[in-house]
Amino acid sequence: MAQGLRCRPQVKEASQFAVRDLQTAHGIGVLQTLTKDKIRAITIEDFRKAAKRARKTVDRNVIMQCEKWNEMYGSRPYQEEEDDGEW
Repeated sequence: MAQGLRCRPQVKEASQFAVRDLQTAHGIGVLQTLTKDKIRAITIEDFRKAAKRARKTVDRNVIMQCEKWNEMYGSRPYQEEEDDGEW
């Protein structure tokens, strides 16, 4: 769910490019009579443009702190080991 919340702003931004294209072509008045069948489908190019406009949501220092914490206290990658019967 958290990943869905993170991409929601980009999806909303990408969807707005189709509406903006109509507005640019026909003027702002087109928005008053706009129906969903008149809006073009969202394209991969819309998502690329939205990604370029996206702002950072986490400060780089916070990421570095989390990485440091994970190095110190985080779980280690699982490695298959031979069971010697001892804990």
